[in-house]
Amino acid sequence: MINDTLPEDFVYGIDIGTRSVIGVVGYRDENGGFVVYRMASRFHSSRAMIDGQIHDIAAVSATIKEVTKELEEKIGRELKNVCIAAAGRVLETISVKAEIDLKKEAEEVPRVLGDYITEGDLRELNMLAVQQAYEKIRDNSGNEKFNFYCVSSNIVKYYLNGDLMLSLLGHKIGLIAAQVIATFLPGEVVDGLYSAVNGADLTAVSLTLEPVAAITAAIPQKFRMLNLALVDVGAGTSDICITKEGSVIAYGMIPIAGDELTMAIVDKYLVDFDTAEAIKMQAQAGKEEIEYNDVMMLPMKTSANEVIALLKPLMDSAAKAVAEEIKRLNGGKSVAAVFIVGGGGKFTEFARKLAEILEIPAERAALRGKEVLGNVSFKQEDIEKDSILVTPIGICENYFEQKNSIIYVQLNGKLVRLYDNGRRNVADVIVAAQYPAEDIFPKRGKDKLVMVDGREAVIHALPGDSAKIFVNGESANVSHSIKQGDEIRIIPSTYGGYEELSEELADRDYYEIEGYEDEDDMAENVSAGLKVRNPDAADLKERDQKAAGLKVRDPKASDLVKASEDVHIMVTVNDTKIELSGKKEYRVVDILDYYEIDITTPTGKAFILKKNGEDAEFINELKDGDIVEMHWQ
Repeated sequence: MINDTLPEDFVYGIDIGTRSVIGVVGYRDENGGFVVYRMASRFHSSRAMIDGQIHDIAAVSATIKEVTKELEEKIGRELKNVCIAAAGRVLETISVKAEIDLKKEAEEVPRVLGDYITEGDLRELNMLAVQQAYEKIRDNSGNEKFNFYCVSSNIVKYYLNGDLMLSLLGHKIGLIAAQVIATFLPGEVVDGLYSAVNGADLTAVSLTLEPVAAITAAIPQKFRMLNLALVDVGAGTSDICITKEGSVIAYGMIPIAGDELTMAIVDKYLVDFDTAEAIKMQAQAGKEEIEYNDVMMLPMKTSANEVIALLKPLMDSAAKAVAEEIKRLNGGKSVAAVFIVGGGGKFTEFARKLAEILEIPAERAALRGKEVLGNVSFKQEDIEKDSILVTPIGICENYFEQKNSIIYVQLNGKLVRLYDNGRRNVADVIVAAQYPAEDIFPKRGKDKLVMVDGREAVIHALPGDSAKIFVNGESANVSHSIKQGDEIRIIPSTYGGYEELSEELADRDYYEIEGYEDEDDMAENVSAGLKVRNPDAADLKERDQKAAGLKVRDPKASDLVKASEDVHIMVTVNDTKIELSGKKEYRVVDILDYYEIDITTPTGKAFILKKNGEDAEFINELKDGDIVEMHWQ
């Protein structure tokens, strides 16, 4: 039946669930409210989906076709485009700790911006953490060809020289670190959703996440600045997401949900799964007398109170698990309030226990269904406002916000697909495209080792230029925001040279002392452990080289040449003895200058790094006689 009241700018969204597909056709009215024009649903004919992931693409496509056909008949129009969402339970969240030793870097190359931590340092730290998280999630997958989309990354803790800090900006440089929680969406899940939709002769114009869709419908935009949690209790899992400052900052999942409660009823009352579901729903509604037939087909009775008493230990356990995950995702802290949606969370006892564990008022952890759908109206009269409708309606509403979806950009002519959470920038594209990080930041060549009057001295190489970044032809940086269709061009960073001296010093050259004005001048330099060539005594000037803590006499060489008490150590790497020389101290990473091994291209599930039989990191100090093991496994 054709209905002319449906405007041209309507949207079609489908919620592809583990058990069913729900389709909604609707539009936004002149007041910004959402109108559900028509809705249809179908159960899958087989177990085509398991835990939110498509296993039988053809079967899911067939179910989508049935829902689409019914809606086309109801609205009298052909449906070609559709909005979809990936289940929160398929997201993979990982925690990593990234470190940068700014003080050590400054000792090797003087900092242009001084000895204080800058926003640029923090951007580099965050980018390093996301890259490490991406590498770790790929290693965990066991297949380096798997692709993942970074959905969100949130710094939950900062450290300076091992001490926990609220903020690093403006502090004196040192060993800075960040604990980061990053969430990834497996590429195979995205590909499966697109294939299922294409198999139903539809084109996906928007892909979001089910938790984001639920937030879109359940939490008004003006409240998303608050630190809130949304818990979507489904059949097999409970999906969790945290909001703060207007964005979703973290996602999580626990494998405890409504089916666990249903199975407890099956075991207690000896009924089939469907009958147990009916008993559970009647108990949720508070029905005093619940009638059913058990496995022997004998008529039996129970009550809501009896069922709730049976399920309470399970609900308490689930509430504890959800609360712990909320705190973990929120940096070890509670949230201001919790919104509960989904059919599995309808017992008030669950919300009450969750509030108790999170130490928030009971009224701030509550089921939200028709209460949050106040701005939603229904043209189809037989639809009842319920918490299970929050996600499919949110999928439609998210389309109008044009955020939290898959977008395409170009990086140096290559198409890059990434998940846009409304806060994406060039750094996210760099990570998604696996563009080499070393081609972004300034590069430094090898230091020169020269002999000065019989003693070794080091002339440090200078850093080169950072990468030049352009977005749509305009100069930009790694923090520049990006959007659908942007064209990004990166000219790689360069190696630096050496500061100009009186005459060029070549590696391993030998120089004699000459030209000191008097014995005191020479004694001062010798006592400092530094001897430099000075070609012209007439140009001598005193300089206080604070970074080195030395006084030198050559005005051009003073910033480059330092005393170098050469330390030689012998270590064993994978049963091979290696001698390290040319530095005052050594760390595990220095081995890479002497021992050939590719640490950037995974050839196994995990990279093993041990020192003297214990797990190690590249930043760990090396001493003479240490035994190091490094290889892919």
